Amino acid sequence: MNTSKEVNKTISWLEVSFKVPSDWELVADSGGITEAYMRIDSPSSIKLELKWERVKKKMPDFFPYLTLDNYIKSITKDSKQKVSPKILEKGNAKVNEHKAAFYRWQLGSSNFVTISWFCELESKIFLLQYTLDEGEDKSILLPKIVKSISCHTNESFYSYEIFNVSFEIPKEFHLLKRNLAIGKAELHFLSQDSKVLIMWIGLANYQIKKYGFLGKVVSNLMSEAVKACDSSFSSLLKTMKPTDNFISLEKISHSSIPVLGKATFLSLDAKFDEISNKILLVAFKTNNLEKKEVGRKVFASLKGK
Repeated sequence: MNTSKEVNKTISWLEVSFKVPSDWELVADSGGITEAYMRIDSPSSIKLELKWERVKKKMPDFFPYLTLDNYIKSITKDSKQKVSPKILEKGNAKVNEHKAAFYRWQLGSSNFVTISWFCELESKIFLLQYTLDEGEDKSILLPKIVKSISCHTNESFYSYEIFNVSFEIPKEFHLLKRNLAIGKAELHFLSQDSKVLIMWIGLANYQIKKYGFLGKVVSNLMSEAVKACDSSFSSLLKTMKPTDNFISLEKISHSSIPVLGKATFLSLDAKFDEISNKILLVAFKTNNLEKKEVGRKVFASLKGK
């Protein structure tokens, strides 16, 4: 089988980044705070599953092997195939400067390479499973993918890139929930004292033509999601003009009890991105006024392709 295709498509999702062939797609994901899972399919089969779990202490060197053993036991137990797994190869590897362990193994007619490693900088134990197509050599495509993996960064933010949209989120924020659909996406990020909603819709030129102005598009197609993210945004949306073609709103609300001295900062930014033909929006709320520029920084990083 010819598996010499290039890994030229970046997927940055759930605090991990890697490259895959251009015709592979993210088809499932879950988690995002203490653990995460994602699955990548080729046009014809499941190809890649990646999961991580945040741990509270340093793991011993043998732990990746223990993770692999426990994973294979779990998969075998849940499998409908009443057969035992066959371990064909065991070895060591390196992923993003970390020591890793791998097994090449077989369950019935399915062949896998499963890799595990511990990322000390992120305090996460990772597991990656790669499904080998019939006749596929593990040394052709898989090493390119593994070499591209970034499970930690020295930057103060995580890079996200999904469905031809990219942005940057400060590390203190974690993906709480999401609604990804063709032509529309909502991503809710949460930190201890702040929240961010990132949203986009496609066919922007059609929407602008239909409604006439960006303000009307946001009011009709995006405002309900903004208000659902946090009811505080309702007051901010009321200040938006239907005839706006670029939206940059902000508001500071002080506590009704002066002795508490609390204040809430809200911002909402939206634009029509002609390059990607998308309408991009970021809504931000924080109870820490020192962070009031976070929303605008996220919005500045939000780009479509």
